[in-house]
Amino acid sequence: MGRSLHVRLDDGADRDLRLLERGGVSTSVAVRDALRLSARQLRSRAALAAFAAELAADPVDRAEMDDVRELMDELAPESGE
Repeated sequence: MGRSLHVRLDDGADRDLRLLERGGVSTSVAVRDALRLSARQLRSRAALAAFAAELAADPVDRAEMDDVRELMDELAPESGE
């Protein structure tokens, strides 16, 4: 058996839990699903941040970004137009 928790819900969380319970979801399942979803989102954000840092550190990718930036600057209309 896993760990048991005691939580104090605010009004919004209580409404959300009641909605789920009316739909047939038990409190335990609702809490476990919410924890899993939250953890998955954190892992996804961390992976995305790591990928962005990797791209930012890649000299080939940086050079390509600089080329694109220069091209966009050339194509941009003058500020007086």
